[in-house]
Amino acid sequence: MRPSLCEKNGIDAPILVLGPIRATDIVVAAKYHISLTVFQPEWVEQASQGYQSEEPVFFHIKCDTGMGRIGIRRSDEAKALVEQIKKDERFVIEGAFTHFSTADEDDATYFEKQYHQFETMIGWLAEYGIHPNIIHCGNSAATLKYPAAKRNLFNMVRYGVAMYGMSPSPEMKDHSI
Repeated sequence: MRPSLCEKNGIDAPILVLGPIRATDIVVAAKYHISLTVFQPEWVEQASQGYQSEEPVFFHIKCDTGMGRIGIRRSDEAKALVEQIKKDERFVIEGAFTHFSTADEDDATYFEKQYHQFETMIGWLAEYGIHPNIIHCGNSAATLKYPAAKRNLFNMVRYGVAMYGMSPSPEMKDHSI
């Protein structure tokens, strides 16, 4: 088997695209073993129709707990998405995630609301028979402010700006690395 472009360039860590892509680009994701973010059953249907390979494609379900950008928001949306994914045996749900819009602020009220909404959404997925291996909600700010000993940020975090030694916001300076 030929090494993929990622392997040729020394990339052996898993890659997850956090935003939407064109349904036709599922071919590239499968070829290079790149996991994709999904949140629309229509996109999954379109991707399935145009995908000719038998290679599995790995998905992370995006839950919108209050950021207001992309993701499922209601139980019926979760159910429709899961049902569409289950129609294609090549599609594997490996993860679920959300993003905190205010984790870098001193007032934790909205963070708490988003966190509890995410727990509810993970419950919805379980009701529909989905138990993702990877569940993540910790961005740089949440990871610095709420380490694992203080809060369950599930089993993966997404370090962003903190990887470069920068603070996510002025309010986070006391929490920086």
